[in-house]
Amino acid sequence: MRRTCLFSGTGDALVGWVQILVRLSLKLSLVILDEVLSLLSSLHPLPAASFTISLRTVDNITVMIKLRPGVSPSCQIRVKNVIRSELKIKPGENVTFAFSCSTPEKYFVMEIQKNIDCVSGPCPFGDVHLYPLGLPRLNRTFIWDVKASTKAGLELKFSTPWLKQIEPGETCPDFVSYNINSCIDMATVNIGTFCRNGSVSRVKLLGGVIMSLHLPWDSPLTTSGFSIANRASIKRLCIIESILKGESSITLMSPNYPLGFPEDELMTWQFVIPSNMRASVFFHNYSLSNCERKEERVEYYLPGSLSNPEVFKLSDSQPANIAGSFNLSLQGCDQDAQNPGILRLLFQVVVQHPQVDESKYLPAPSLLLLTDAWAEHRKEEKYWGFLELWTLLEFEEVGCQATLRPVLPPWVPPAIVTARRMAMLKFAICDGV
Repeated sequence: MRRTCLFSGTGDALVGWVQILVRLSLKLSLVILDEVLSLLSSLHPLPAASFTISLRTVDNITVMIKLRPGVSPSCQIRVKNVIRSELKIKPGENVTFAFSCSTPEKYFVMEIQKNIDCVSGPCPFGDVHLYPLGLPRLNRTFIWDVKASTKAGLELKFSTPWLKQIEPGETCPDFVSYNINSCIDMATVNIGTFCRNGSVSRVKLLGGVIMSLHLPWDSPLTTSGFSIANRASIKRLCIIESILKGESSITLMSPNYPLGFPEDELMTWQFVIPSNMRASVFFHNYSLSNCERKEERVEYYLPGSLSNPEVFKLSDSQPANIAGSFNLSLQGCDQDAQNPGILRLLFQVVVQHPQVDESKYLPAPSLLLLTDAWAEHRKEEKYWGFLELWTLLEFEEVGCQATLRPVLPPWVPPAIVTARRMAMLKFAICDGV
């Protein structure tokens, strides 16, 4: 039976109905066409781009392509008409393969590991290259596993813009990250995870290192951004060097953070700061382990101090207004075997211009105690000096009486001068204003 649909209304309304029907018809046609193309593609897949990876035996590199965790195997790898979900290419092999989909970066990741033996043979020191070339555009991790003796040190030197340490779980803005692990005997210690664009310029390690570089599939990077050099033994777990230029700040963490720093270990942070800048150290998060022997502490080598190293507890207020470059070391202890606890530290170094005009402070040839030696420098005017901890002091003489008044500027924590240190006060006398 034939049915006729009648449209009532004005001519404009009729035109509108016709336009709606045309759009529905076009949309339905596109859906049907898309389904037909998908069916034809599954029956006769379009030829995919092929890749050839050739690995030399001497380079000792292994390439592994595998499915991303939690992703369904909708895309596969074809090697000589054999379908597989992962591919491992060993040193000395030459393999040509292709993917069954046009977007393999959604399904696969790639690891490129190079093993370097510096114990039984010479090390390939110098710039580290991203090899092999011509890899498919996948999320990829380059791993350099360097075996080295504890009698020698390895130095990782980073090219500008250097590195910035991040906390576990954080992500780098460009998704490019470095991870550094120290390997001593069978123990592995996570030195930290770093992004680009920071102030960490070098990392020195005792023994071997596992260095990883994580790149997203669309990263334009073609160089590793670091080199490896041989150094004398550093006699500690690691040394991390940071170069701070101008007003800036840096946040750093102890190895394995937020887990525990290795028992009875020692490490050092070196800060290279212009002499006309001032640095302050702030401990934001720390915990202590239960020590059987020794005491957990931090040690500073401060510019101009005659009592280096300056020793502090982690619970102390840390040095402020430090003039120029300095070192900070973290020392662990022998822990209680039954209840070891955790030693960890997260801290910040803030670099600023001096908050007062220090150009008029002329240091004297020697440090004097507050004794009769003061009379040798008696003048009827104010004198200024600096503690070894860089706390500003004001000296004033009235007649034969000399008085000392500590002046704690607002950027110096008041607790930085303890009663014990005040009792052993040393100061530099200026020659006058």
